[in-house]
Amino acid sequence: MDSTAKTYSLVFSFPDVIVGNGFTARVELKGHALFVQEGEESTWLYGVQPGAVAGGGKDWAEATRAFKENYLSVLFDIAIEAVDYEGFKSAVEAFFSEVNEPNQEEWARALDNVRRNPDQLAGHTTVKAEDHPPCLRVSMLDQRSMNPRVNQFDAVEVARAAAA
Repeated sequence: MDSTAKTYSLVFSFPDVIVGNGFTARVELKGHALFVQEGEESTWLYGVQPGAVAGGGKDWAEATRAFKENYLSVLFDIAIEAVDYEGFKSAVEAFFSEVNEPNQEEWARALDNVRRNPDQLAGHTTVKAEDHPPCLRVSMLDQRSMNPRVNQFDAVEVARAAAA
């Protein structure tokens, strides 16, 4: 990683409804990602957990969109290949459990850095030096659970941990 890059630890929450072969599932994931700004025109999000996803672009908006699209592509591929809900759930759990160890180490360093230097957060009321462990919930939706409460926005929180 470029030593001049700005690195931030992120906590993200993606609630998605995925349609598979004879089932509809809700996947609620809270994960960790590493946000790296490598210059004026190069911004990346690298998965920590799940670790098998990344996305980049010229700025924050492009990088987060590419990250989400690549994440959804994995879920869509799993849904296509799964013959039933149980197979889908098992494959999503396996995807989620993949941890990118180098990114996890960098994420932890960024969190530690901001905890040691809390003044970095001055003026950033939405940034907190907190760690929320990754978690996953996959549930099958049936007619009774299909209602507007299923709708939910994604959340990418600049960093429950941050570092320069």
